[in-house]
Amino acid sequence: MFRVFQDSLEVLSDENRHHLLNVVRLNPDEEFEIVASGKVYRAIYDDGLKILREVENSHETRIPIHLYMALIKQDKFEIALEKTTEVGVTSITPVIFKRTVVKIKGKEDKKLLRWQKILESAAKQSKRDIITTINSPEKLENIDFKGTLIVPYECAEEIYIDDVLKDIKDTKDIEAISILIGPEGGFEESEIEFLKTLGCNIVALGTRILRAETAAIVACYQVGINEVVR
Repeated sequence: MFRVFQDSLEVLSDENRHHLLNVVRLNPDEEFEIVASGKVYRAIYDDGLKILREVENSHETRIPIHLYMALIKQDKFEIALEKTTEVGVTSITPVIFKRTVVKIKGKEDKKLLRWQKILESAAKQSKRDIITTINSPEKLENIDFKGTLIVPYECAEEIYIDDVLKDIKDTKDIEAISILIGPEGGFEESEIEFLKTLGCNIVALGTRILRAETAAIVACYQVGINEVVR
């Protein structure tokens, strides 16, 4: 069933109306789903928008997942945006590390618009109840991480995401999960030491070395399916 996102339930936006009627070619009595303010409704469009009922089941995790993703090459970064949205992240913040080579100064507004379109498309495709938020890029040292911080690191000991979430569940409530993915050249040791001062949880994603975009998808998926989070 096709799904659209709206700011309100009063009328369909011009973009959504055009897509439903001219691209999808929706029949007047054919139901579709409309998402507004984080709630999902069944509706039809027959000489105007008609809301039929609210859909109760949620496709979102109980605990929000925030991804802090190193700025990497455009095609790889956009893959990470798309796929992590599909697996359920709540927000994505591009991060500038010491080894970041990608520069977007002077192009930030254009990039944010492009990235937002990617997130909207991925949210519709995966039937999310919300559209993942994309934030402006931040330097690592300026970020105020939300909730429990998990940092996949190639030099980590054999401690995994499930171990961290289980330990946290046994000691305190989890308000949010933040996942930090480092740059293509890896973290500098000083960055790891800085993150340790924040009380981060350094984890391994397995025995292989993963590309940044792959690590983001794997980590977000592992968090999203964990019983503590979902």
